[in-house]
Amino acid sequence: ISLPPPFQGIHLIKSMETDPVITLDVGGTLFRTRRSTLCTSDDTYFSKMFSGKFAEGTGTDTHDTPIFIDRDGELFSSILYFLRTGFLPAKILADQAALEDLNREADYFGIEALSINIRNSTYPPTLCIEKFPFSDILLKLEEGYRFVMARRDHVVSHVCPHGHDEYQPTGYDSRCRHSHVEVYSQDILFAFMTLDKRFPMATIPMVTALLE
Repeated sequence: ISLPPPFQGIHLIKSMETDPVITLDVGGTLFRTRRSTLCTSDDTYFSKMFSGKFAEGTGTDTHDTPIFIDRDGELFSSILYFLRTGFLPAKILADQAALEDLNREADYFGIEALSINIRNSTYPPTLCIEKFPFSDILLKLEEGYRFVMARRDHVVSHVCPHGHDEYQPTGYDSRCRHSHVEVYSQDILFAFMTLDKRFPMATIPMVTALLE
């Protein structure tokens, strides 16, 4: 049922009161959008700002009072595009460096959905993944490796019990050809890891759970 003109005006005023237009000054660039657009997800920079958890965000700011945010305005335009549409702008998808910068901004603003979207867009088709014994995972994390997955592989090892090939990697085919070389056939847990920084870093609790 359509409302008569006077009541339509009242309805519009109430809508603007509950979902006002917000003006943001991001690094000197002005953006205007609805509060609901900025607060599409819980526990983000903006949802906390307008809930009163930030001193500078009272939740009553209007387009007459810009809120200053000391971040990159050009990158923020892509963030606002994502909040409005749920997609990354096509112009940024081909720019890997810009996607990495945008991912840092997504982390700053706490927009997890954007971070996931960026990671799905930046994994290269030929990601360089290395394979290590799972017992080495903590050491490799200290060296800067990112954990990808764990898997048990069947391994056949030829090992000299007299130590002629000591300290060789798992699955080593012994260079010792004496009759005493022993054959081991077993399933071994391996960690698959990468140095590619676009892959998320594993957290300590995550690794601890894997080791248990």
